[in-house]
Amino acid sequence: MSRGCTVCAHPACNEINKLLVNGSSNRSIVAQYGLSLGAVQRHRSHIPETISEAKFVAEVAKSNDLLQTTMDLLEQAQGITNKAQAAGDLKTALEGIGKITGVLKLLMQVTLILTEKEREKEAPSVEDVRLELITKLSRITATRSPEPDNTESYP
Repeated sequence: MSRGCTVCAHPACNEINKLLVNGSSNRSIVAQYGLSLGAVQRHRSHIPETISEAKFVAEVAKSNDLLQTTMDLLEQAQGITNKAQAAGDLKTALEGIGKITGVLKLLMQVTLILTEKEREKEAPSVEDVRLELITKLSRITATRSPEPDNTESYP
């Protein structure tokens, strides 16, 4: 019989999840919470599932916090990227695009999990979650600055 996830069972699981979503290193979490490196590495794969459960599991508060944190990060990354583009700081703009891509990948994983659960009839309609994501993403992209006209190469 396999043991359960020690991070999921940890009293500070919600805080650990927020740190993981915010990009904290595994080693800093290990040092702060006394967990094994392997446990934290394995637990990272639970994040999309935890977020997707926000709409239909008893731990709604924990999952909603993670979903909101993820959406907040997306908005922050987009804002920083827009400012960097406007200032002509292409290096920072490209780094921002990389962070945005990572957050969007996580949100896509959540959507896939929700879709699977809906097919299994374990979850309510995923349409509300999709609508919320589309609304927030459209707000973010509406504020996005236009692409720079110059085609200078990055030094």
